[in-house]
Amino acid sequence: MGVSYCATCDGMLYRGRRCVVWGLAENAAEEANYLSEIGVDITFVAARRPEQLHGSIRFVAGRLNAVEGGSTVERVVLPNETVNCEGVFILRSAIAPGRLLEGLEVRDGAIVVDRQMNTSIPGVFAAGDCTGEPLQVSKAMGEGQIAALSAAAWCARS
Repeated sequence: MGVSYCATCDGMLYRGRRCVVWGLAENAAEEANYLSEIGVDITFVAARRPEQLHGSIRFVAGRLNAVEGGSTVERVVLPNETVNCEGVFILRSAIAPGRLLEGLEVRDGAIVVDRQMNTSIPGVFAAGDCTGEPLQVSKAMGEGQIAALSAAAWCARS
């Protein structure tokens, strides 16, 4: 309906359209640059302009106060202006995988799993973005199916 949390997942849906990126994560500028490169007209909103943000991207210092529209996004309200747009990307940081469960093995910021999606903790399975790149829905869906089947088999054995 016009609100997204992943530029690489949903960016092509907004090619040729105007969107606002609310940059709350360290990699938000990189994602905004990607959106701009694929033809999305970006307004980047954050507390300060990131050094990595392409100079061609409009920057507004501040934060989103509201996302408004009917059945889809039509505009965002900022502290000092309203920006008409067709989409908004809210790019925020998430909980680090290593903080989810004590004893969970993490390498390079991702939960370590085997081919059956088993983690270092028996009976705990992981799938999708938390297991590392590529951060794509198709990978998450396949891993999720494997994890569910593995969890069902584990429960049947226990």
